[in-house]
This record gives sequence, structure tokens and C-alpha cells, in this order.
Amino acid sequence: MLAVAYMNWGRWISDCPRDGCSYAFELQPGQELYVCRTRQGEGCGAEAPIEWPPDAAEIEAELQRRPVTATRNWYPPGHHLAVATGNPDGQTVEDLRAEADEHGVM
Repeated sequence: MLAVAYMNWGRWISDCPRDGCSYAFELQPGQELYVCRTRQGEGCGAEAPIEWPPDAAEIEAELQRRPVTATRNWYPPGHHLAVATGNPDGQTVEDLRAEADEHGVM
């Protein structure tokens, strides 16, 4: 089992990798272990290493340039949420920069 980091509204997130679990939690940059448990004891209790993109800091920095928090999203290639919603996935930092430039982000 492997938890996969993605950026959602300017926050690093991972969905629980355990089949049938619908929890997702915010991650701290560089966090190594995903734990599916809230302070109240909810969640399935799964633990898994987190797969980060090798250029996570650059992705985050590029997305932070965007003035609208709801547009600060990045998904790894084939990520189920991107596919389901028709959003881009697997974008490079250069892709993100070009997208921002296209929309006039300074």
C-alpha cells in the first residue's frame, strides 16, 4: 500500500490507500508516513509510506503564485480525482507556469 500526495486548494493531501476507505488527510511537506486516523479515533487506522513528486517544492511554489486558492491543484498522472473531474493530471512545473501565464498570473 502506498499513499500518493496531490495538491488540492493549495494543500498537500493524500487519500487513504486502503480499499474501501474514503478518508483523506492533509499532509505536511516531506511527511513520510500516512496514518488514517483522526484525533477522535475515526479512520481505518491504515499506515502507508507516502509517494511525493520529486519536484513537490517547485510544484507548491508555482501554485502559490495563483491568487485564487481554488485553482491551486496538482494531480499525479492518472490520479482518480483528476480523471473523474476532467482536470489536468501529471503536469510539470513548466506546464503549471504556462497555464498561469496564459491566465495572466504574475
